[in-house]
Amino acid sequence: MSWDIPLPYVVSHPAPLQWNGWWLGLSLLVMLCVAGGCSLWFWLKDPLILLLTFGAVITITMLFLGIAGWRLFSYGVNAEHAESMEQQNEWHQAKWQEWAQSGLNIIDFSYIFPAEIPHPFEHRTLVNNEVAFSLPSRPPLLYLFEELLAPLTASFRMLRGPLDVYLPCNDDESTRRAFALTWEKLGLSLSAVSDFFSGAVTNPWADQTTQWLNDGNKNAKLLIFFQWPENDEPRIHTDGAIAWLIAANESGSVRSRCRLHRPVTGTNDQAADNAKLLLKYQTSAISVSDQWYNKNAIAAQNGLTLKRCRQLRVQNPASNPPVPEHQFIPYWLGKPGPATDYFTITLMMLMAEYRHAPQSLVLSQAEALVFATVSPGEDIS
Repeated sequence: MSWDIPLPYVVSHPAPLQWNGWWLGLSLLVMLCVAGGCSLWFWLKDPLILLLTFGAVITITMLFLGIAGWRLFSYGVNAEHAESMEQQNEWHQAKWQEWAQSGLNIIDFSYIFPAEIPHPFEHRTLVNNEVAFSLPSRPPLLYLFEELLAPLTASFRMLRGPLDVYLPCNDDESTRRAFALTWEKLGLSLSAVSDFFSGAVTNPWADQTTQWLNDGNKNAKLLIFFQWPENDEPRIHTDGAIAWLIAANESGSVRSRCRLHRPVTGTNDQAADNAKLLLKYQTSAISVSDQWYNKNAIAAQNGLTLKRCRQLRVQNPASNPPVPEHQFIPYWLGKPGPATDYFTITLMMLMAEYRHAPQSLVLSQAEALVFATVSPGEDIS
């Protein structure tokens, strides 16, 4: 969803006080009074005139001092008010930056992808015509669960709280039974599972992540998702399966492999404003090594890259900001499908671990434009 962040207070700094005209006016009035008083005394020879002249000079001086004091007082009050507004703006910006920087800590994850999808350390991408990359015929659920859960067993044993399990979109009693059998086969107790949820991944990744960050459920989460047609169905999208173990909300400092920061979602018309918000409030989005995008997001990612370079130049005018390496998603995943966001985030997590640097995403999917950042967690290799 789009970030509804209030605009900062308008700060009006008082203009510096200008005293040149006042000093000139005071000097001229005093000189006129003295000159007039001396002329009258010289003509009338009346000592009272000197006394009146002296009184007039004192009156003009005191009036000037009174006006000057009032101007100084008003300037001080307005300057203090402007400083207070600036401090409130800085405090609000820090709070909103903390909110935008929040995210899901990925304790561990596993995946099953076709051989055509490279790992970042292989330094290869396949230039293709959006071909659907296929895996062999879909194996039984028991095999899939075992292949996905076995690499995460050590991380499961480290959990100290309840675990919510989000099963694939086709969640039913047989799917739960297969999960339970695999879970117990790995030597884990089903008592650690708090609840099962179905159909979670029918929501776009950005919406689901925002929901998890905003809801009051603080349990750890296991997300399992398949994009794999039945054996007799044609492959129209790239096959794959993923499993993410997500740390509990507000769990403090946790040992994690990656962090999925709060995404911002909008329309193409809101791309410029959302890119500006992302760079202003999400500090991890500034220094990224790679920029991931798809075909319909090319214009938005170009705008984000330009804004990022400008902001880096403002921060350090003497430097030449590096341009993130572009990662065109179809070159990695082939034919996009409903799981493009989840699969792309998985590849970004792998790249963040490999590069030890944040990754940036601009994804156009289902009439929505998503800006997101993935940063590396603690190195546990």
